[in-house]
Order: sequence, then structure tokens, then C-alpha cells
Amino acid sequence: MSFIQHLEEFRRRRIICVIALLASMFGCLAFAPKLFNILQMPLVKVPDHQLIVLSPLEYYITCIKLALIAGLFVVSPVILFQIWRFVAPGLKSNEKRFMLPFVILGTLFFLSAAVRLHF
Repeated sequence: MSFIQHLEEFRRRRIICVIALLASMFGCLAFAPKLFNILQMPLVKVPDHQLIVLSPLEYYITCIKLALIAGLFVVSPVILFQIWRFVAPGLKSNEKRFMLPFVILGTLFFLSAAVRLHF
């Protein structure tokens, strides 16, 4: 594979990641106000503490940032898979064999973190 082909492959994988991230971000945008309320719960329990808004668009920008972070969390398996698909052809068969436990454990850790955040 030539250098230009590597760059084209990298560009294709990057485009897939960006499209997936944007789609998940717009999907999470519907849940951003609920996520914002969940994140401010510890602050509400403390007396004499409240959030202040310094500009008219600050709440909306915060919701967009939360949607971006939540979308990144949701789409991270797709991004990791695209990274793997880019790197895997350059590895030898014994190197790929060592990656299997890391992929399985990484998936289990990701799922356990997602379940932990849900509760």
C-alpha cells in the first residue's frame, strides 16, 4: 500500500468517525436538558448554592457541550473500531492474537462504566 493509499484510508476512517459523532451528538441533544438536571443534582442539595447564567445563550451552549460529550461516549465503540480497522492490516498475526484480550476487556470495561453511569 502506497503512502497516498494510507492517507486515503485514514481520511475515510476519519470521515466515518466524524459522521458517527455528529449523528450521536444530535441524538443526544434531545436528552441534554435531562442530563443537565442530573449533573446539577449534587449542587441543588447544598444550601445557598445555585447556578448562575452570565449570558442569554449560556444554557444552550452548555446543553450542546453536554450533547457532544454524551455523543462521544455513545459513539466511542465505533471510533475504536475504526482505529482498529486502520491499524490491523499493519499487524502480524501473532500481534493480532495479543490484541484479542485487550479488545474483550476494553468492551467489558466500557459496558460496565456505561451501566455504572446509568445508576
